[in-house]
Amino acid sequence: MARGSGGAPDWSKISQPVMEFIEHNTRVPFQWSVTRAAQVKLAKLCPEHGFDFAGKDSHEINRRLRSVLAPRLGRDDEVSHNLAVWVIQDWGRIPTRPASQIIGWKNALGRGSDRHLETFVADRLKEGGDGVSSWSKLLAFMAPSKHAISDARTTLALNIALDRTLGDDARLFSMRSPSRRPAVRQLPLRLRSRKNPLDYRDYLDFLQTAKELTTEQDILSVEMKLFAAGPELIEKYLAGKLD
Repeated sequence: MARGSGGAPDWSKISQPVMEFIEHNTRVPFQWSVTRAAQVKLAKLCPEHGFDFAGKDSHEINRRLRSVLAPRLGRDDEVSHNLAVWVIQDWGRIPTRPASQIIGWKNALGRGSDRHLETFVADRLKEGGDGVSSWSKLLAFMAPSKHAISDARTTLALNIALDRTLGDDARLFSMRSPSRRPAVRQLPLRLRSRKNPLDYRDYLDFLQTAKELTTEQDILSVEMKLFAAGPELIEKYLAGKLD
């Protein structure tokens, strides 16, 4: 199911070399901790699930949270609204994103039907795609088999890999979310530009194709690999140590 912007590369030819480049140049596993405060708040919102974070690695926690919370986010009630806020502000560590805006996104998504999801993405992209690191988190938790998180780390990991795999003519992803890493400002502008042509729909197409052509379990596995690779690829790119 093609969803891209229309000018994307042929992912069936590129996704496997891109993933091989990332795997060859990075060693850091996926890491994302859920703060104690976020754990307590989730327990109050969904006491029936009894989440146990002790002794679990980041990969396992991330996967279980999305699979368990997706049906709950698919409802249209106060708890689902509060969960949407929790996903972005607490789990995602973006406390500055207004709760009113997040709830507005959740209302626009309804129960998460394909039609609502596609319309939501189209509307966000018409607005320029800003805030993708926030709204893609909500999509990834509501529909984890079809959507994934796009942020500065995943975008830069892909752009560096595409640049090194395809060269200067590579079409790159628009960086619509800011990075907190000072080193990012040292990267060439083309790698971190908001004006690059590829968007969130192209990102989903890449993830799906990479999943189909590699040994990755699902698009979440690809997303986590990109997220983990971002900082290491930036460091090695700037130090001239990429193979």
